[in-house]
Amino acid sequence: MNQRRRMLRPGRRVTRGRSPSVDPPAIELAQTVEVAVVARPHGVRGAFKVQLHDPASEALEQPELLVVRRPTGELLVGLVFVGQCEGGAIFQLPGVESREAAEELRGATVHLPRSALVLEEGEYLYADLVGCAVKDRELGLDLGTVHEVFSAGAQDTLVVRRENEERLIPFVAPWLVEVKLTERTIWVSGGDQWEATPIS
Repeated sequence: MNQRRRMLRPGRRVTRGRSPSVDPPAIELAQTVEVAVVARPHGVRGAFKVQLHDPASEALEQPELLVVRRPTGELLVGLVFVGQCEGGAIFQLPGVESREAAEELRGATVHLPRSALVLEEGEYLYADLVGCAVKDRELGLDLGTVHEVFSAGAQDTLVVRRENEERLIPFVAPWLVEVKLTERTIWVSGGDQWEATPIS
């Protein structure tokens, strides 16, 4: 019997307790998950709004764990919580003291160490599914690769692309059969039911 699979946007829940220190030279971006993005400046003293990818996430509740990646690739730590806002929070960074300086952070991504994430059995991060091969076990079809994942109300949906076409495949039983992250493969059934449409 297939168990219901659940998928989480990055950082819905994080570990509690003592927070490890973050040493910038030791940061490995590959060991983090993108959880939010810097949206825009807030006020005139260098504060800025951080927009969560998942508004229900708790990923911003421990700012000492967060890493900001500028569009230039530079990594920054030391976020200071200023206040809550719809869909995220307001922060400041040391050395960012004007609206103009905060504007330069627009589009920067905010990352959380994987070690701080809590996943239950059958739960997956969106980021871990992107790039996985999608195959139909019964029909022996190679449907393509996960290009994107989005929430479609009651269920999550995989955007699966192959060459110049894409399919939208529900990430839920009975279509979802098995997820093998170690093999970077998602097994589904009924692969001939989803129409392939040209990529616009």
